[in-house]
Amino acid sequence: MGQYTVLTITTGTKPLTEKKVTKAADTLEIHDTEIYETDAGWTIAGHSKYQPDNLHTIAARLSRHGATVTVSEEWDTRDADTPGTTTTTYRNGEHQPQHDQETHLAPADLHAALAAVRNALDGNGDLNTASRWLVDGFDGTRP
Repeated sequence: MGQYTVLTITTGTKPLTEKKVTKAADTLEIHDTEIYETDAGWTIAGHSKYQPDNLHTIAARLSRHGATVTVSEEWDTRDADTPGTTTTTYRNGEHQPQHDQETHLAPADLHAALAAVRNALDGNGDLNTASRWLVDGFDGTRP
């Protein structure tokens, strides 16, 4: 499959029951679903070809009553242009954009970027420029 999705639910003022978590997992459009309880709350994980349409709606709903739900999505290049991950957080039923993260697992030109750094280390280029290009490729901030 193209995407691996994990919802980590930290229980709030009103604990979530196994029945409620299972019902939420059943409505997600993911396969090979795993549901397990942790000391802090619950985890739901599974695979899908694309992002489930209802993923963020369900995460926001689960976060009501003081719970925090962190949605981690990891995808590969089978169904996307580049591999990467996103992390989205919901608390009290609301999206918390200040906690959002998006990264690409590896830049598409990783081999060329590494070669440029190696060449610069050997004295055949600007190490600062080559290193910055490599690092910016990993965190998705290239201009």
